[in-house]
Amino acid sequence: MNKVTGKIVDKISKTPIHEAVVLLKNEKLALNDIAQLSDENGKFEWVDLEVGEYTIQIISELYTSKVLTFICTVDSVLNFMIALER
Repeated sequence: MNKVTGKIVDKISKTPIHEAVVLLKNEKLALNDIAQLSDENGKFEWVDLEVGEYTIQIISELYTSKVLTFICTVDSVLNFMIALER
């Protein structure tokens, strides 16, 4: 099972950023953007992703957006700590 988790925090205060928009994209799989909001602890999660290269875009009011790219392989378990700047 492939799993990607993450936590979004303020770069300076390290406090969680809740309700940030987290977009997951995979161009090669013709995957429509999958969006979710980070929870009250700044966390997000996707499970059962197909093998491939993905892009995560984080958008939150008052912060600069951030884009990350990662490769999901068989049985990947990836965890990201993402710090956003104002």
